Amino acid sequence: MIKLYRNKYMEVIRTQEKPKVDINESITNLVKNIKTNTQNYVSDTQYYRPVDESVRNDSEQLFCKAYSLSVEQTPDDAGRHFLSLNMLHPKMRIQTSRTLAAGNKEEILEFLNKKDINNIIKNNLSEMSENLQEK
Repeated sequence: MIKLYRNKYMEVIRTQEKPKVDINESITNLVKNIKTNTQNYVSDTQYYRPVDESVRNDSEQLFCKAYSLSVEQTPDDAGRHFLSLNMLHPKMRIQTSRTLAAGNKEEILEFLNKKDINNIIKNNLSEMSENLQEK
């Protein structure tokens, strides 16, 4: 018969709850990350994989599980891109998307550098959230 003795490796580790992030802060981080990835990975001359940054929703203001920003290329033109705002239903059965900007890399970055970009995204998120609640 094998006897097991308790040691420090058998202790239960209690994890702390993650603090909830403010929606404005999460949008700011989302925009910052998508800007960086757009500068580094988007090309007007070559084809690339879509660039995507997502955030899990901690806010009670929005009716969604997660939301994201993505930059994709059109299949017929390597120099044309779409910046989309995407939202996932809380039960993950519906995903909705909205195009915020279109153009070349410089135009997409110009849109992301607007002073009121956080308000634009927040307003679109609230509209998309209302639409998801109806479904």
